[in-house]
Amino acid sequence: MKSVLTSTASAVAASCKARQQHGLALVAQPSYAKAATIFFNFATSKLTQAQQALNKLAAESAEYAVKASYAAGRVDELMLTLDQTQHGSATTNYCISADGSDAKAINSQTAGCSATLAEAGPKTAPNQNTKLKAAFSKERDSHSATGNKCKLTETVSTSFGRDIGNFDLLGGMLVVASGGDFEGNSFAADALTKPPVDVLKKDRATDDAFPKLGSKTPTKKAGILAILQKGSQPPELKTAVKTYYGWDAQHDDTTVQTEIATIFGLYDDGSKSTYLDVLEKIEYKQKTDSAADPIKLFEMNEEMLVNATNTATATNLKAKAAAKPCTAAIAPKDAEELCNGKSGDAKACNETAGCIYNSTGEANKKCTLKKEVKEKLEKANQEKGERWEN
Repeated sequence: MKSVLTSTASAVAASCKARQQHGLALVAQPSYAKAATIFFNFATSKLTQAQQALNKLAAESAEYAVKASYAAGRVDELMLTLDQTQHGSATTNYCISADGSDAKAINSQTAGCSATLAEAGPKTAPNQNTKLKAAFSKERDSHSATGNKCKLTETVSTSFGRDIGNFDLLGGMLVVASGGDFEGNSFAADALTKPPVDVLKKDRATDDAFPKLGSKTPTKKAGILAILQKGSQPPELKTAVKTYYGWDAQHDDTTVQTEIATIFGLYDDGSKSTYLDVLEKIEYKQKTDSAADPIKLFEMNEEMLVNATNTATATNLKAKAAAKPCTAAIAPKDAEELCNGKSGDAKACNETAGCIYNSTGEANKKCTLKKEVKEKLEKANQEKGERWEN
């Protein structure tokens, strides 16, 4: 349980950071808004899954911790009872022996059993019953073959003065039979079916009931590149793409995988991603003299990502206020050429009114004139002979 809680909390943190990273990309590189939005939505989906799992585990952990503690305590009582019954005289009065014959008891038959059982429930244990049986079945015969040397093998009437039927000890995990002996020379069979121990087997026999989260949301370039590869794209990422385009859940998977590769600018050999290369160049300059500047996006912690996003937002607002439009008697062709001239600088392109940056365009035509602006210019020139101003 502790292991699952820790890994789930880690998944929540990773998804939160991924959202911050691609939220920053959305502000700092608006020409890559589609890729940033889709990955942001993918991280949001993973975050929701992790938060739901964490809430479920948090609600259940206290209950299972109490049950495990109770069971461990009762089993400890049983082991202490058996451990103590093997002592007394070194040659008489013993119950636990190495081979079931009339031989001196060996302490190791029960030594450490309680400690082992208290630690018997890690998440990786395939079945609690396996560990319990190992602890309870140190020997096939659990007492000396000579009955009068062990009170637990005498008849109830002999031990207690009258026959009161089978005498249950420790919630029935240990039974002194009315006619003598206990559990056919073995306490294990009955103990494993009693509530103190059985609750461990039934409620958490395996870890199948724990929420399954899959891989954490990657926050490093190599990890993100790995999940962009065709055949390795997680279902949540595919869903984010389908939702973005309004595709139904049954949309052709090959088409979706190809679209992911296109959106993120994945090279044909899968070695690089244009989007990730752009993200890697996003930097943030801290304002302290001792700070190591500038900090790259993939090296930023959560606080830096918040500060970098705020700074990028403020810069965009300032640039928008100062942006110069395509003014003065300008023909559509001239306006187009003006935009084309800014193809090498996405930021300068987007800051020029009437222009829009397209990362998938030709090398010298990534910055183009907006369709609606071109139509306005053509109308102004052809119908009225007016000069266009934005």
